[in-house]
Amino acid sequence: MSLRKILAAEGLVQKIDRSLRMKINKAMERAGLDGNGRFASPTRGYAKAAEIMQKFGVTVDGLTSSHQFTPRPSGTVRSDIEFVSTDPNPFMPGAAISNSMLYLQYHELDEHRFEVVAYLS
Repeated sequence: MSLRKILAAEGLVQKIDRSLRMKINKAMERAGLDGNGRFASPTRGYAKAAEIMQKFGVTVDGLTSSHQFTPRPSGTVRSDIEFVSTDPNPFMPGAAISNSMLYLQYHELDEHRFEVVAYLS
């Protein structure tokens, strides 16, 4: 049984409200993740998106493989998200978010220059 299913059974799955999702998306837009910014790699754009989400108490749920960023010249990465855990045990996951996920699309403009779009659905 997957961790997400276990959390759902325990009632540890929540929904992100529209207001918070809009705030995060606006912050991503201001950081250039609306396609107007340029990043040295798609992973740098992904790290910026994760950093912004952290400021609002949201994080990526699980691991993201570097293989997801290998398609060239363009690609899409989807990641489940969760609320940051407030449990003192660092291995306790936060509450999974069931109604949204992080979408990141990238396009290689030239070597070491990528256009990146990231948002919460």
